[in-house]
Amino acid sequence: MEKLPKNIQDLLGAVESKYHNHTEILERPDLTEEQIDRIKNSQDKKFILEAIRENSSAFYYTHPKFMDDKEIVFEAAKERGWNGFKALGCASSALQDDKKFILELVKQNGYILGNASPRLRADREVVLEAVKENSEAVKFADRKFRFDKEVILEAVKRDGYMLWAASLELQGDREIVLVAVKQAGRALMYASKELQDDREVVLAAVKENSEAIKFASPKLQDDEEIRKAAGLE
Repeated sequence: MEKLPKNIQDLLGAVESKYHNHTEILERPDLTEEQIDRIKNSQDKKFILEAIRENSSAFYYTHPKFMDDKEIVFEAAKERGWNGFKALGCASSALQDDKKFILELVKQNGYILGNASPRLRADREVVLEAVKENSEAVKFADRKFRFDKEVILEAVKRDGYMLWAASLELQGDREIVLVAVKQAGRALMYASKELQDDREVVLAAVKENSEAIKFASPKLQDDEEIRKAAGLE
């Protein structure tokens, strides 16, 4: 068996490549050989849509012409998780760069931002919608958003650990860090040294997760109230 390309983006974007329709690219085919043959040989859009709704993996076996069909790609890519992410990766570059299409799609599955065009990964409106749906989308966004307070705030509201993605400046922003540690106490590890020495911030962190105390400044690790909040007194 031939080795797959090391660069998964090459694989996902190569609709016409010889790897198109190979089971190696699927996370969970869950389809019989008979079903796969029917999907491969079908030019019936209604049938393909029904197959994808039944099992999103069907998308990878469809005729290449469907890779540029908005309705079919949307149906496959809206599935949360790896399958939805890969589906957009197999879509045409035109759809990956279609702002209206991507904007609606990230509201269903923010993670697919990773396979949107570079232009749209740098589009603030698209990025914000993606992060609102899935905080992890921030890791696919253009690096300039690591300095964007609104984007980072949206991310840490949903997952405090996403504080890791913030710029050093925003890791020192008290409002952002407080939101992050109240959501996930151990996110204190990504806060600036100054905020790891901030009593209110550390107290909020250990109330959410007692283990956060290990990321506090040495002085606050010995603070009686903080130790009590962490269950150490």
